[in-house]
Amino acid sequence: MYQASVDVIASILGKKVLATLEHDLESIWRTSLKYAIMDFDQFHEALKRQYGPASDRLIDEIRQKVIAEATPFNEIKSIKSGDALKIKDQHLIKKILASYGDGDLRQLLQIWTHPLLCVDAIGKSSLPQTSAYRKINAMIKAGLLIQDGTKIVEGRKVPMYKQTFSKVEVGFSQKGTTLLVEMA
Repeated sequence: MYQASVDVIASILGKKVLATLEHDLESIWRTSLKYAIMDFDQFHEALKRQYGPASDRLIDEIRQKVIAEATPFNEIKSIKSGDALKIKDQHLIKKILASYGDGDLRQLLQIWTHPLLCVDAIGKSSLPQTSAYRKINAMIKAGLLIQDGTKIVEGRKVPMYKQTFSKVEVGFSQKGTTLLVEMA
């Protein structure tokens, strides 16, 4: 997924700008492009140095294209309330449905109505702390939660997460199972 994300970013910014951006990340922030992509806020800050206020539009375009092209989704279409993705990849469908089939994960997802710190979600759930952390990490790994900003807590920058999908519809046909998901 990392290389696909880099390819998408290079197609939008160009290889020369990407190389300059990568140099800035290493010299100013002492991090690599790979880690900056994982912490999109850091990537956005580096992009601001290059493009100023126009970077906000570029970040939105990059996020949409990364979702569209750097993930194993087979078909994309737009709807009024946001981006909708029709997923046909059976492995990905199985992974998403298994996650939603877990009662504890569903309970945690219902808490995530807006960007939250993991510790806040755990405090609102009825799950034991260790189990809740394990479940949240599984949701992040499965792609059901994505980072959406950070918050300073006790002098540390802590990531906030939001649900990836605001709506999931399952479709069954003779051709197989499909998921229609609306991005949150």
